[in-house]
Amino acid sequence: MGWKQRDWFFGCDARKLFDTRGNIGPTLWWNGQIVGGWTSAPDGEIRIELLTDYGAAAASAVARAALELQTRLHGSVVTTSLTIPLQRELLSRAGP
Repeated sequence: MGWKQRDWFFGCDARKLFDTRGNIGPTLWWNGQIVGGWTSAPDGEIRIELLTDYGAAAASAVARAALELQTRLHGSVVTTSLTIPLQRELLSRAGP
């Protein structure tokens, strides 16, 4: 990302969002801050997690955006070249 000091745009505890080399994975943003992360399950479901409570408006907006992305992907799975701890957690959970 180019910055050694990048805490200024985190609205949450971001440790789950980085791999062991400091690379960040897929993130969720709200009002200019990173507030969580997401992943694509093998069945194409977009799974999300907010890492802090920003209220109902934030949770609703993020959930709508995830559903919109899932709809646009038509079941395609998004893969990343790295896996972050949050992705592993989300993939270990059963879908809805």
